[in-house]
Amino acid sequence: MLALSERGEWESVAEKTKQREQLFNTFEELDFSNVQAFEILSQIKLVNDQIVELGARAREHTIGQMRSLRTGKKASDAYKG
Repeated sequence: MLALSERGEWESVAEKTKQREQLFNTFEELDFSNVQAFEILSQIKLVNDQIVELGARAREHTIGQMRSLRTGKKASDAYKG
């Protein structure tokens, strides 16, 4: 998911998110006193945080692009009008 996020493949990230949620449901069966399980969950959280950050950056970038398009349309409309 992280690699997909880094490449901006957000549709694929959405599909993988569904699969991830199913896997998270199985975590209830893990013995969290196990150090290895704790380390795995820590790594998952780290990667998840990175994916969330990339998603937030992509969202902000898209918002900026939309604003630019709106500004350009307003300028074009003013020129025509």
